Amino acid sequence: MHTVVREPFEQPTEGGCAPGAARLAICSRVLRFPAQQTVPARRAMRLQTVACCLPRFGVPNESGKPIMEINPTDSGCGAEILGVDLRTLSDAEVEAVAGAQAAYGVVFLRKQTLTADEQLEAARRFGPINVNRFFTPVPEQPQVAMVLKEPDHQSNIGGGWHTDHSYDDAPALGSMLYALEVPRTGGDTMFASMYKAYEALSPGLQRTLAGLCAVH
Repeated sequence: MHTVVREPFEQPTEGGCAPGAARLAICSRVLRFPAQQTVPARRAMRLQTVACCLPRFGVPNESGKPIMEINPTDSGCGAEILGVDLRTLSDAEVEAVAGAQAAYGVVFLRKQTLTADEQLEAARRFGPINVNRFFTPVPEQPQVAMVLKEPDHQSNIGGGWHTDHSYDDAPALGSMLYALEVPRTGGDTMFASMYKAYEALSPGLQRTLAGLCAVH
């Protein structure tokens, strides 16, 4: 897996746990790799599936001027994408966003305004929808799940490090998490690249792990 995530709202605020709410839509587009390939080879193959390069300014509009900006984070995991409205994505923008997600593991698109239906339609641009079987759906759209943490809740959803749907035979491409209400402090969603973790290992430990396979 490329990215693991610890979901939001696990950090307590003064007097209790931080509340928050978010909508979650999960889309699927599976990339399969031969079992005998090493992790670096799989990463190279995954990046080769992206049929576009990822400069800092990525997608021109009809006049040839760049309208999308892709800025990798300083952490080595993730990129922020500016100049994109998920409600009106062009085919070129979809490919660029998908390419950035494949290259950097997670992408952040700020200042979006989406209804549940619009979030679902945006997710569909990246692949078929994998309906979550464990979350309560939002009232207005049964294919979109609600991630909710109220002030009186003593536990949160996804507080441990995990990869969404890693237990499925064909795991989802990713999850589209849309924040509706977040606390002023705490409750951060954090991401980590398993590629980076593997590359930081000693050559000997990499060789030890290269032939192993885990099943969740």
